[in-house]
Amino acid sequence: MEILIEHLTHRYAGAESPVLRDVSLRIGAGECVALIGASGSGKSTLLRLIAGLSRAESGTIRVGGHIIQSGGQLAADIRRRRAGIGMVFQQFNLVGRLSLQTNVLAGALHRQPLWRTLSFTLPEPELRAATAALQRVGLADLALRRADTLSGGQQQRAAIARTLLQGAGVILGDEPVSSLDPGSADRVLQAFARINREDGVTCILCLHQIDYARALCPRTIALAGGRVVFDGATSDLTADLLGRIYAHPPDRFVPPAP
Repeated sequence: MEILIEHLTHRYAGAESPVLRDVSLRIGAGECVALIGASGSGKSTLLRLIAGLSRAESGTIRVGGHIIQSGGQLAADIRRRRAGIGMVFQQFNLVGRLSLQTNVLAGALHRQPLWRTLSFTLPEPELRAATAALQRVGLADLALRRADTLSGGQQQRAAIARTLLQGAGVILGDEPVSSLDPGSADRVLQAFARINREDGVTCILCLHQIDYARALCPRTIALAGGRVVFDGATSDLTADLLGRIYAHPPDRFVPPAP
């Protein structure tokens, strides 16, 4: 699913300066893109706006050709559109007392009748799909374990499996490995890579670790002060450019010399 963003601006209530300023981007279907920038540069806000979890001040976002929001208003069918966009948060967002299988099955609730949603009695094909999704992220043998008994990396991979059951054509990762040790982070990122490669799912991963971006994402978008200051091949991110992105005050980004 292609993502098209046009002249997106967003300001939090009471803030003097916008957190995003006239952002325009096109991310092609099936791309795997890293989103980088210093804290406060607008990365998480951008992902939440793409997912339709927040409403922008102005601008338009389309995902898969369908409007998510435009002119400060969410699409009338936003709940339906959100079903095609998976979000993996830094803090996993699993229900700890429930099994991994049950947490993953939550990804299927949007296509169930109300009585099944209220009783959480899902049909056998959904149960099999949940097992298959856990198998793809290497957790099938832990399907019946409580989520809060497992490591952070295992919980994060379960969150990815939930987006698979959701049927998402886009997966947004909001610092999905920032709280994980290197081994767990590598397994989580490899799960993203397999889904992108095998399913053609469009991925945007907000990452602070540039080495991970270089290993996983051919393209990188960098934000500074709410503006896009780099959009190109990850291999073109030099030490000098990274220093400019991260070291300067966000409203004083100095572009590299031509």
